[in-house]
Amino acid sequence: MLKDMDMHSKSAEAMRNLRSIAGLPRNPRAILVVSAHWEETEHMVSTSAQPSLYFDYYGFPESTYKLEWPVPGEPDVARSVVRLLASNGIKCCENDKRGLDHGVFIPLKLAYPEADVPGEIII
Repeated sequence: MLKDMDMHSKSAEAMRNLRSIAGLPRNPRAILVVSAHWEETEHMVSTSAQPSLYFDYYGFPESTYKLEWPVPGEPDVARSVVRLLASNGIKCCENDKRGLDHGVFIPLKLAYPEADVPGEIII
């Protein structure tokens, strides 16, 4: 599992302590994450009720491709984000298929290991 990863680095420690460092609540309704890991022609918002993990990396130990973080999505919040962006002239669309990329699930898995915080993603 995570034994092959550097779980003792300063950045990993900072992510484990992100809630206290940043004053984040224990159980927010949702987390909005802006990710640069999607290459699309327009901004996309994840509306998946149960987003999968998207392993958009290669050359890492086999265990890193078996990570799990069964976080729920929050489609209603995501659709509100789509409407807010559109009302401000920002073109975007919904996507209920694409999983959470490593730029999202690695840090949030450390900050919220319980996987009980819905996440929405925009690029």
